[in-house]
Amino acid sequence: MKELGNILSETITHELGGQVITFSRITLGIMADFETAMASRKLRTALAELGDKVMPGERAQIISNWASVPSTFGADIYTAAGVRLMLWLCLHANHPEITEDAIGKMVTFDKMDELTALINHLTDPANEPEPNQGNAQTGKEAGQPQS
Repeated sequence: MKELGNILSETITHELGGQVITFSRITLGIMADFETAMASRKLRTALAELGDKVMPGERAQIISNWASVPSTFGADIYTAAGVRLMLWLCLHANHPEITEDAIGKMVTFDKMDELTALINHLTDPANEPEPNQGNAQTGKEAGQPQS
């Protein structure tokens, strides 16, 4: 069994947009950040679409109702916005210079299957991507040779 420190420090390198990127494994913290960001974005979109069509009391009720809706992590993670956000959350610690918008520009539609496999691998390293689905490598630190 691996020590907790080794499990938490694992990273995965993957080529994306011609760059070798070091991704952190998906942790509970990253999942929580993902859920919070996706819920916030959905709420902002819904409120923007409502505009001035509702009274302040109704707006407060909509926000209250929205806050009680369970997370949709499983549904959101495989949307285009979800893939982009999750990839950004997993690389941000190692590449703070790369923005979420930049990830969106690096990812082309023909790479979605590959990136879905990468996200599955970031969740559980036992889910190795198929050889034709990119070149993800697991290491304890970026740049370490694989054993």
